[in-house]
Amino acid sequence: MQIDIDSIQTGVDAGTINLEQAATIRGTVTSVNGEPLANVIITIKNHPEYGQTLTTCDGTFNMAVNGNGQLTVNYKKVGYLPLQRRVTTAWQKYAVLDDVVMKELDPSVTKIDLTATTPIQVAQGSVVTDEDGTRQAVVLFPQGLTATMTLADGEKRGQARIIL
Repeated sequence: MQIDIDSIQTGVDAGTINLEQAATIRGTVTSVNGEPLANVIITIKNHPEYGQTLTTCDGTFNMAVNGNGQLTVNYKKVGYLPLQRRVTTAWQKYAVLDDVVMKELDPSVTKIDLTATTPIQVAQGSVVTDEDGTRQAVVLFPQGLTATMTLADGEKRGQARIIL
């Protein structure tokens, strides 16, 4: 037996959700200031067959999956730092995640050229003020600094993009 997925969950492969094994993952997403975040894309890591769902105007989401195990939930929204949370599911049960707070990307981006002959390059983030006070992230890059990034597939790249 199969379960029909509400149209808010799209891209589910036919025959993926089994009624006997079905579970529902529920969660809420807000911004740093506590406002609900709509249209956050929710997917399950390494399970494209479950498709995706979106948070609604109140920041909540429901997603049907096959239960009885641990899954990693991906949260993604343009302009925000992506994040993940783990959840344990069981057949015919709801799994409610702790509320998630997504942080906006800093609009202040500094390009650092690791081949430049400048003695020191400076990357600065935006000035931030909150309950901990006012501050600004600053990173100094001395001439001759090198950086290597190893991708998930093992490929190595010798470039760096710094975002504060």
